[in-house]
Amino acid sequence: GCARWWTPGCRWRPDAAASLRSGADRRRSGGRPAPAPPNAPETGTIPIWKPGNPGRNPSRPPDTRANPPRQRRQRAAGLEKTLQRKSLSHRPTAPGRLRFPLVRPCEAAEILGIVGAAWGLAGLVGLLVFAVYRLGGVVVAGLEYPWAWQHVAVAVANAVFMAWSEGWRGFQQSFSPRVAARLEWLRNHPSAVRVALSPLFAMGYFGATRERLIGIYALTAGIVVLIVVVHVLPQPWRAALDIGVVIGLSWGIVSTLACAWRVFNGGQVAVAPGVP
Repeated sequence: GCARWWTPGCRWRPDAAASLRSGADRRRSGGRPAPAPPNAPETGTIPIWKPGNPGRNPSRPPDTRANPPRQRRQRAAGLEKTLQRKSLSHRPTAPGRLRFPLVRPCEAAEILGIVGAAWGLAGLVGLLVFAVYRLGGVVVAGLEYPWAWQHVAVAVANAVFMAWSEGWRGFQQSFSPRVAARLEWLRNHPSAVRVALSPLFAMGYFGATRERLIGIYALTAGIVVLIVVVHVLPQPWRAALDIGVVIGLSWGIVSTLACAWRVFNGGQVAVAPGVP
């Protein structure tokens, strides 16, 4: 009668026949086995349940389900899946929101860097193209005036000088490689401020060494003064001077795009980004 209470992890009591109570006592006790006698040895056929034993607690009613081991395995598998989902989720989310993030932190930083580099290059090239468009209109308007030999001579000399000084030395040898190097650095070290102001960062207006900051702001002040002086000149002198600026800026656009293409495809430039 006590074999139904046996489980492999239980302890045993020796004399089953001597320790069993009468039928009336068993009915009054709800069918539970009798307690062990005081001097009972450790071997026998009736189990003694302890909280640490894997056997069933005899104080609970017997399990009447069709296949308890199978259901226990299913519950264990469901608990394991739940723990896996909780370990993969980063933080609790509100109802209706996605539990798993669409982009991991490392992927988000990489995307932010690519966006910042693309925006910096597009903004800088767009600024140069706008300047060429405005100055080109001035040059075209100046061609409607009569030109003397001195106007032609100044235009040719200025075009050659600006192509060499602004286009070759200014853009191709210094400015364009540095812009490409700074955009590459920004792609690998993105931040919200740098990405938002990427064109200014690429030109070196912030996030640069002290010498670079002094040079870029001095150059900007010189360009502003030159624009004001040239603007007050009459035509066709203004057109003769703006021809050289248009050539230099056009050279800068091409050299900047070429350096950026080289760097973004794994190449190197000979100029450091100048980041502190």
